[in-house]
Amino acid sequence: MSAESLPAAAPSGTRFRALETALELFSRDGYDAVSMRAIAEELGVTKAALYHHFTSKEEVARELVGSYLAAIEGIVTWADATHPELEELLARWVELVRAQGLQIGKFINANQRLIRELGLTAGDGPRRGIDRVADTVVAPDAAPELRMQVRMALIALHTAAIAAEGLPMEADEVFRIARDVAATIVRNAQA
Repeated sequence: MSAESLPAAAPSGTRFRALETALELFSRDGYDAVSMRAIAEELGVTKAALYHHFTSKEEVARELVGSYLAAIEGIVTWADATHPELEELLARWVELVRAQGLQIGKFINANQRLIRELGLTAGDGPRRGIDRVADTVVAPDAAPELRMQVRMALIALHTAAIAAEGLPMEADEVFRIARDVAATIVRNAQA
C-alpha cells in the first residue's frame, strides 16, 4: 500500500499507520475477525491511542473505502474535464488501482455486506465510477457493444487483484497482464 492510497494523514503518523495496519489485518484475517484491540496490538499502541484517531472499526473501514471512492471520483472529474484518449485513461486507471493497492479491492470484494451497511456504494461506488469514466471516452450515442467493451477494459484493470489472488505473481506482472487484457478488449472493440 502506498501513501497515496490513504487519506488525510502524514505517511509516518499513527493515523496513517493504523489505516495501513487495519487494511493488512482485514485482508489477512477478515474484517469480522479483527478488533480495535488487534489493530492497536499489531500497531504497537494502546487501544486508547487508537481510539484517539478512530471512534470505531467501522470508521476505519469507512475511511479506507471512502478514500478509494474519492480517488475514483477524482478520475471521473479529470476525465470529464479533459476527455482523454482511451490509452491515457487506461494508464490513469492503472495508476489508481496500483496506488490504492491490491488490498483495497480484495477488502471491498470480500466485505460486500459491510460496504453496503456503511453506505459506501449506493450508485456512486466503483462500478458507477467505471461507467462514468468510460462514458468520457466513448460517445453516449456509440454502439452499446463499444460502450460495454470499454467498461469491461476498465473492469479488467479494476479486478486484477481478484484475478491474481493465489497466483505467485508480483504486482508489476499482474498489472502488465491486466493492461494487456484491457488493451486487447479495446482493440477488439475498435476493430
